[in-house]
Amino acid sequence: MPFEDLIQCGGAGVVTIEGAVAGSLGLAAAVCDRLDDAVRYLRRAIEINDRVGLPPCVATATFDLARVLARRDRPGDAAESAALAQSARAMAEQMGMRRLVAAAESLTGPRVLSPREGEIARLVTQGLTNRQIAATLHISVRTVETHVQNILSKLGATGRAEIRSKMPGSTL
Repeated sequence: MPFEDLIQCGGAGVVTIEGAVAGSLGLAAAVCDRLDDAVRYLRRAIEINDRVGLPPCVATATFDLARVLARRDRPGDAAESAALAQSARAMAEQMGMRRLVAAAESLTGPRVLSPREGEIARLVTQGLTNRQIAATLHISVRTVETHVQNILSKLGATGRAEIRSKMPGSTL
């Protein structure tokens, strides 16, 4: 399509940025059950939105792609859909996009880690020791150890190095 690389905007009195036209084309293709076209357009939308610096549009297009892949149901689609939904959810949480977080839960399920465990997991991925984490959060080393063990268990990780790769939306 000749316009898929453009950014759509609109508004009356307030300017709204809707992201790449490719995203809307992807959604339209999905509604028409043209799922292969939808996947292609939504991948392009993610790329364009990222290139021009529209993180909320990247998160939305990523979630839309996850939904389409879940519907298309080809080999590998389910795993990619789950990974994309987790990524979209993580982006949405960082930006405070509550509606997108709630929508992503329909594909990801409820949060795996508690907010405190997520905070500690982020510090572990930054390479901090239990002692450093305890000092940073003003809690005991023993409490940190307990949280790290819970994180490892919930994520199915065998060591601290695996936490980053197994974190939901591992774009931390």
